[in-house]
Amino acid sequence: MKIKYLRLSREEKKLVKQNFYKTNAGKNVKKHLTNALVCSIFCIGISIYIIVDAFIQNVSFWNKIYGFFILGFGIAGIVAYHKIFFKKINEYVIKSK
Repeated sequence: MKIKYLRLSREEKKLVKQNFYKTNAGKNVKKHLTNALVCSIFCIGISIYIIVDAFIQNVSFWNKIYGFFILGFGIAGIVAYHKIFFKKINEYVIKSK
């Protein structure tokens, strides 16, 4: 699949985003992606707290691993957010042209 969205200028990208979010599919995607982004940021915040607390209180090795595991999920969620966003908006650009 061609990546037309990344080749657009800044003004064109802004216009395409606005037009995409006006469609029903765009509204739905935006709602779900926003929820996923908030959950990912929450996971990263909680994992940082768990990791720092585990190192300060010198608790078991498994608590530290648990914190890094949650951190991995948070980072994976943010990466997935960007991949899905670019995929959906690129599909919209290809269909609209």
